[in-house]
Amino acid sequence: MHVALAIDTYDVRKGGAERGVRTLGLALASRGHRVFLLAARARDPEPDWTWVRVRRPLLGRGRRIRVFASMASRRLGNYGASVVFGDVPGGSVYLPHGGIWRAWRRQEIAAAESDREARRITRAITRSPRQQAARALELATLQHGRLAGVIALSRLVERELKALGCPRPVAVIPNGIALPPPPPPARWHAEPVLLFAAHNFRLKGLAPFLRILAAAGARGLVAGKGDPKPYRALARSLGIASKVRFLGPKASLEPLFEEADLLVQPSFYDPCSLTTLEALARGMGVVTSGLNGAGELIGEGAGAVVADPRDTQGFAKAVQGLLARDRGEVAAAARASAAAVAEPGQTLETVRQIEAWHGIR
Repeated sequence: MHVALAIDTYDVRKGGAERGVRTLGLALASRGHRVFLLAARARDPEPDWTWVRVRRPLLGRGRRIRVFASMASRRLGNYGASVVFGDVPGGSVYLPHGGIWRAWRRQEIAAAESDREARRITRAITRSPRQQAARALELATLQHGRLAGVIALSRLVERELKALGCPRPVAVIPNGIALPPPPPPARWHAEPVLLFAAHNFRLKGLAPFLRILAAAGARGLVAGKGDPKPYRALARSLGIASKVRFLGPKASLEPLFEEADLLVQPSFYDPCSLTTLEALARGMGVVTSGLNGAGELIGEGAGAVVADPRDTQGFAKAVQGLLARDRGEVAAAARASAAAVAEPGQTLETVRQIEAWHGIR
């Protein structure tokens, strides 16, 4: 089978969807399928893939999205199967790594710290050519006649698709994770250390995280490329400025997984957080919100899911409950949770679903 993987920019250093493209492409090739990469830009594609360059303008983000989608859509019909990772109408399989636009928009606004900020975010989204193009193309992708099915990374995304009236079958296949060797035995720090790691500080709940730190009496590590200034001010107002380290973006979270006791993610929206899975795979307990699809994978004893990211006391209680347990037991439960979605099993499940939707058994 010939398979086209469509994504505007292919660069595995960017993470998320780009890494997903590579993993899926390698798995498809291992089963004898020929892989074509439809991309405007590609950094170091695999040598046995065929890069089909899709030209689009360099300026104007909204225009770039629309032109790439249009040009790529014209070419998708040349392949027996096509998996689209962006909003490209005409793919036979849609894999929305970033979740559903309507849900993202709602939660971006919900994450605002004030009515004034919510109004500003609403205006920015409404006036953004990029966001309006993404909204229109997502609907066109889901309604296109060639679409055979959608792969959702979590039940959370599946519910969003159904609410949107998706007319095609939806298969729930979470992100997969490589299981590293078991971590050495460790004990909790006398003063607990909680980790927050994300680039979109507002959407992923950094403000609630700081309030949780204060309520739990813990120290915090904050990694990511967001602007720390308003959050430093919030930490000062909470009296915890000396207990929070803003570390900036990190190429790897490995040292932080070793330094921290728990990962805390009061996210307002995340289809299936890779950071959650990486932490579980390394034996770290996780406390996250009900708006993180990866929370569905946290097994008993490995962490907790608190429905509302703004439930400071609920998060603090969950953190304290985990810290009251034996750390070795938490680590074992966390590893067991990650093992349920270990690679290469997850990607092979995705490949088999793609094959099934194209009549290959």
